[in-house]
Amino acid sequence: MTVQEAYELLLKRVGLDETNTTFVNQGRLYLNLAAKDLAGLADWWWLYKQGTLTTTHTLTVSGITGTIVAGNTITDGTKTGTVAASYDATNAPTLVYYTNPTYTSGTADFTGALTESGGAVATTVSEKPTRQYQLASDVLMPYSWRDESNNRVLTIASWDEMDRADANQDQESDARWIIPEGIDSSTGYQVVAVFPLHDTSGETFRYRYYAFIADWTSANDSTELARWVPEILQPAIVYAGAALYQQEKGDEDGAEENRKESDRQVDRALRVNSTMFGNRRRRRLGEAATTGFRFYVQEGSLTA
Repeated sequence: MTVQEAYELLLKRVGLDETNTTFVNQGRLYLNLAAKDLAGLADWWWLYKQGTLTTTHTLTVSGITGTIVAGNTITDGTKTGTVAASYDATNAPTLVYYTNPTYTSGTADFTGALTESGGAVATTVSEKPTRQYQLASDVLMPYSWRDESNNRVLTIASWDEMDRADANQDQESDARWIIPEGIDSSTGYQVVAVFPLHDTSGETFRYRYYAFIADWTSANDSTELARWVPEILQPAIVYAGAALYQQEKGDEDGAEENRKESDRQVDRALRVNSTMFGNRRRRRLGEAATTGFRFYVQEGSLTA
């Protein structure tokens, strides 16, 4: 079922013309509200995801002419790097993010005149490892982090811990901590800081997270709902959206019928969700197993 098919079915259940633009827009809105409501009913298996962060260095530049494009290369004559997508496009052209530096001589930072392979030019002001990164657009709650390039676990820490460790936060080394820093004011995406500043660019950090369902727009009409919601829950979203629309129209009886249908579908999905990660039913243990500390030797033996 596509997004369009879902809201058209929703409108039919309400008794409204699915070709009317006003009804279509309102129906899509209620479909979005229903999806968000159902997503909050449980820790659904389908909302656990994994994202990737590639470490970069940040160049502050001035006097830019032309457009510096992600994927192109930049060079000052002795050092070359690959332009990375900026986490905040409104910073361009003051800040340029790059990875994978190579050198024809020395290992110093970029200096002086900067040339981009697409023809843009600028003057380098300063260079530092990137401090702050933006996460995927659908991140609701980060769960864990790891430095895949160096086979290390990264710890989620707080501002207080970072301030105590390095008040001016200019230490450069291998990052150990990930610190949540709110949302980006331009995109609304979650932002994190790395500490210490990770001094090697082009390395891969991976993070596991719990996602949310972003709003569907007319651009998503032809996209399959299965991209965001498994088929077992798609009918529930249609029924729940129809119930919300019927409430708006004052049809409480019709809304109640659609709510019952939605609840029936949700109950089925919850049963699947409860065993998605294996048989999670727990046997009740006897009293002897619930008292005191117990140590069991898993391999080898212990002697006095």
